[in-house]
Amino acid sequence: MNMISIKTYAHLVNLSERTIRRHIKAKKLTSFYDAGLNRTFISLNDTTKHSLISLNEEDVSLILAADSGEASAQNEVALLFLEHKKATQAIYWLQLAAIQDHADAMCLLGDCYLRGLGFEKDRNLAISWISKGASAGSDIANQQMDSLLS
Repeated sequence: MNMISIKTYAHLVNLSERTIRRHIKAKKLTSFYDAGLNRTFISLNDTTKHSLISLNEEDVSLILAADSGEASAQNEVALLFLEHKKATQAIYWLQLAAIQDHADAMCLLGDCYLRGLGFEKDRNLAISWISKGASAGSDIANQQMDSLLS
């Protein structure tokens, strides 16, 4: 059975971790406690039933990879949420990928600041993130920087 972290589940279903723990205690969710990691995991089946967006098999694979810390998968999950107009959830995944120096995630995070998606508009933070994306090798970020600074 595929399992994901409570934090990932929280961002997929838009519930607080505290609420999720109450659901686990009430046996409303299938969970597994890993004593070695000192972490509780949620069944991915529960996630697909309660997610804010419908998930296909490819999306589920991305979520598993994103939950394990793969920056490119985190960026892809963010894009999935942006496609469904769920900017707040997308931001979470973009930030995870961006702190791992994922160039496209930095660029997208800057774009979210620029357009006010999931954040208040902030041109300075937008330029900062887009610049980091450009430095990390994003061609799109380089083009955006040229546009922003001209």
